[in-house]
Amino acid sequence: MQPGSVPVEADNPIDIQPQPDEESPATAVREVKMSKSPTRIALTRLRHDKVAMVGLSIFIFFVLVAIFAPLLAGLEGQNYKDFNENLVDQNGYPIIGITGQHWFGIEPQIGRDLFARWVYGARPSLEISTLVTLITTTVGVTMGLISGFSKGWADRIISWIVDFTLSLPFLLFAIA
Repeated sequence: MQPGSVPVEADNPIDIQPQPDEESPATAVREVKMSKSPTRIALTRLRHDKVAMVGLSIFIFFVLVAIFAPLLAGLEGQNYKDFNENLVDQNGYPIIGITGQHWFGIEPQIGRDLFARWVYGARPSLEISTLVTLITTTVGVTMGLISGFSKGWADRIISWIVDFTLSLPFLLFAIA
């Protein structure tokens, strides 16, 4: 007990005074936490989502396959364009199977290397998917902005088109 202080009963918590070595809430140094940006929050959530990370790694794999297609399919005998009569018999069946030179085998009737066709086929697939994604994003954002900023008939028409499109079964669009 300090000199000149009055003893306080511990039963009444209102009367208890903090000791000088203890910090009171008024004098305590508060930690300031830095807030995170929405991009950082989204990337942190993405990093913890296992399915998204597997999808991202598969996407990166196909991008690398498409970029390095000439290097991957550059072995002698791997031709994705021309007919190779040396690799098929007179009935059109491949005379060899999967080998170190033909990793996926030979295409029947034609004699083209299937691995080379697969590697070079990644390029147009990625180009088309990127183009379609950019077009649908542009159209969607434009229609959303028009619908959001204009009230009245434009908003109703765009909303009706979206509702009509969403009411149709996905299978019909996939078949079309």
